[in-house]
Amino acid sequence: MIINRKEGDIFTTKDKHIIFALNTDGLNDSGFAGVVAKKRGFTEILNTGGNQLGEVLHKTIDGITYWGIVCHSLKLNGWSKSPEIIRKALDEMPFEDDASIVGIGSGPVGLFQGAPWREIEQSFKDCNKRLTLWAR
Repeated sequence: MIINRKEGDIFTTKDKHIIFALNTDGLNDSGFAGVVAKKRGFTEILNTGGNQLGEVLHKTIDGITYWGIVCHSLKLNGWSKSPEIIRKALDEMPFEDDASIVGIGSGPVGLFQGAPWREIEQSFKDCNKRLTLWAR
């Protein structure tokens, strides 16, 4: 469920969990994933490749656990199953603390690629986690 909405720098959150998207193609060197990889130290996600939809990669750095949900592909119709994949991944994450999440699919690239932003947002609302949704 979305308990709060904020604008600004998600890295200022007091939450101990930050959730974002990864793609199956393994090209995670740009967008929010690129920032997490290059500036926060989760370099393992830069060129993953071969990950399956629904996989969740995570790493704890300086007391914050970063959760990357493999929820789309860069190919045509690559976002079509994202809302269901995201909801399932959120529900299965093994923590009960509040978490911060980026607006997965709501950025320029996601929207250009046809990400179903409203359905993805609904998956945030329907999941069992208490989320703060961050917008830039």
